[in-house]
Formats: sequence, structure tokens, C-alpha cells
Amino acid sequence: VRYFMIKMARATWKTIKAGYGNVVARAKMAFVFSFLATAIVISAALCWLQRNQVDEARSAQVILNQISVLTREINYLTWRALQEQNLTPETDSGMRAAREELPKVLLTARLHADHTSALERVWPVLDNYTLSEGRQWILMQAGDFDKAKQVNFQEVSPQFDLMQHQLQIAVGTEDKWAQVVALRARNELLAAAILATTAILILFLRLKRQEHIGQLEETERTALRESEERFRALTEQSTDIIVIADPSGQIKYASPSVQTVLAVHGDSLVGTNMIDRVHPDDFEKTMSTGLRAIAHSQNSIVEFRLRHAEGRWLYFESVVRNLIGHKNIGGIVYNARDVTERKHAQEELLFNATHDALTGLPNRALF
Repeated sequence: VRYFMIKMARATWKTIKAGYGNVVARAKMAFVFSFLATAIVISAALCWLQRNQVDEARSAQVILNQISVLTREINYLTWRALQEQNLTPETDSGMRAAREELPKVLLTARLHADHTSALERVWPVLDNYTLSEGRQWILMQAGDFDKAKQVNFQEVSPQFDLMQHQLQIAVGTEDKWAQVVALRARNELLAAAILATTAILILFLRLKRQEHIGQLEETERTALRESEERFRALTEQSTDIIVIADPSGQIKYASPSVQTVLAVHGDSLVGTNMIDRVHPDDFEKTMSTGLRAIAHSQNSIVEFRLRHAEGRWLYFESVVRNLIGHKNIGGIVYNARDVTERKHAQEELLFNATHDALTGLPNRALF
């Protein structure tokens, strides 16, 4: 029991410390609770067993006192008959009743376990007394009171005194033994209560910790959901698009704003290659810019055209960043802005600067 208590205390302390620090593995927690449950069952079983032993010891004390009373009564009735030299009907009936009751009590006493050596020493002395007293009883019934007195003086009285002495020793020893066992039973019950309280405390701390973790996770999920909703609201209405691709051009992610700018759902682009969307004349330039960003670990700017769902081409100016090493991205990020209107305005300015406003023919500036 001490071994289990020590092991339990160490495991409990480690678990409580872990409850405020590192995460406790489920297997370890299950082991601790099974260990506590086993210790509680053992303590409760020992308490129950020792309570039974206390009850048996108290019962043995009662039986020993009954034996002492019965033998004293027999000895008193015998002494009175020897003094009167006559076995009166009253004395005879009292002797018979006591002699009939004594074997029953002796049988009950022998059925009890001998908890102490003092109780074991009672039985031989008691057997010798009952044999001597039986011979004396026969002589008294035969009317030979002189012979009965002699047997009483030589055998019965010494054995009676020795038997009473051994009975008192046995009663006292059983009482002390019962007190010790009762103390052990109380200690075992206290240990079981402490173990049960410890198990409840650990379970309470575990539940509180799980509740706290659950609240933190819910807070994180809420914050993440709000952040995603805010990001989606911003990107869906934005004219900028974000595309993440690997070095070969295979698209891993496309922002929701692709729907607004190119009239294509972003999810439909995932798994396709940029060659399917980038203008053939701009594809090699776009890919080389991504590779340059990987090689030099710096942002690059590239201009390319992307095909709209209606088939027309839109101009984009993109910042290219290498985030292949980022665990949550793992690719080349193209942050592209629609510059089609600006491009057309530049082309219109260039055309007006190099052509006649009335005829539309090239002027001398073009040459």
C-alpha cells in the first residue's frame, strides 16, 4: 500500500504540474486515472477487510468474556455444593444449564480465526479445565464429595485460575489488536478518500484546462473566420488579383477578385497552368521573372496580359515575390493590378503624338 501511495503521489504531482504547463498526453492521463482507481480500490478493499477483522476481534472478546462468566458460574456452583456436601436441585439445574451452554460457546469461539498467540494459548488450558471439571462433576453426582474436593484442590482450582488468567490476557490482547487494526482501517479509508479527492481534483483541473483550451480555440477560430471574411470582402471587390503558382506555372491559389476582373471563378483556375491564361508572347517573360525572384530572393515587377472569359486580353502589372519557403504559401506570389485602361491611354497618347489629328496619317514625329 505504501508503494502504491508513493507512486500515486509522484504521478499525481507530475500530472498537476503538467496541467499548468505542457499538454498532457491522453495515454498518460488514462494511466494516471487507472492508477488512482486501482489504488482507491485496493485501499477500500483493505479498509473493508480490516473492518471485518475488527468485528471478528470484538466478537472474540465477547465470546471469551462469555466463557469466563460461564466457567466462573460453574466454579461458584461447584464450590457451594462442596461446602454444603449436597447437590441441591437448584444447584444441579444451574450446573446443567451452564455445562450445556459452555460447549456451544466454545464451538463458536473455535470457529473464529486466531488473531493472536494469546488466544491460541487459551484452548489447551481450557480443554484441561473442562476435563478436570467433568470428572469432578461425575464424582459430585455420585455423592463422593470428599473425592470431588480432592480433585478440586489438586486439579480444578489451579486450572481454573490459570484459565481465567489466560482468558484475561487473551481479551486484552484481542482488544489491543482490534485497536491497531481499526487504526489501519481508518488510515486506509482516509487514503481512499484522499485518492478519490485527488482524482476529482485532477479531473476538475483537466476539464477546466480543456474548457480554457476550447475557449482559446474558439476565439482563434472566430478571429480567423473574421479575418478571412474581411480578406474575402476586400479581395472580392478589388481590381487586384493574387495568384500563387509553383516554378513551373501550375496555379495553387487564385483570389476571389479573379471573378470580378476576369469573369472566371478562382477555384476553376487551381490546378491549371498559367500558360492557359497568360498571353503567349508574355508567358516566357512572366516565368523568367518568377525564376529570377527565386534566384535573387527579391521582388520583381513584370507586365503581362491575361485572357478574359470573353476572349479579350487585359494588361496587368504584377509584383512577383518568392514565398516558396513559407509553410502556409509554398509558391511564387503574383500580385497583379489591372492596368488595361492606363495602357490604352498611353497607346492613345502615343498615337496622337505621332499621327495627324485630322487625317490620322503619320506625321514627321513618327519618322
